[in-house]
Amino acid sequence: MEVVIIGIELETNRLILRDLQKGDATYIAERIAPLNVSRYLAVVPHPYNLENAEEFINKVLEQQLLEKRKGYELAITMKPMSCVA
Repeated sequence: MEVVIIGIELETNRLILRDLQKGDATYIAERIAPLNVSRYLAVVPHPYNLENAEEFINKVLEQQLLEKRKGYELAITMKPMSCVA
């Protein structure tokens, strides 16, 4: 029996770790684009743009559907801060 994991989401008090979504492309491109970030990443082109991020996410999502997962590319998101009075 093969177990298929779909829709990973891990939650802490401050963070949510979840599968990538197509809507993450803009955020990823903005965060990786600066040279002081991309120069430390061996397989990331510079300049890194929205098209690169979209291609990466599409590749990850396609691989998740076509084959058994060997790795987990997850988005790390901050939960909204609650107001403390």
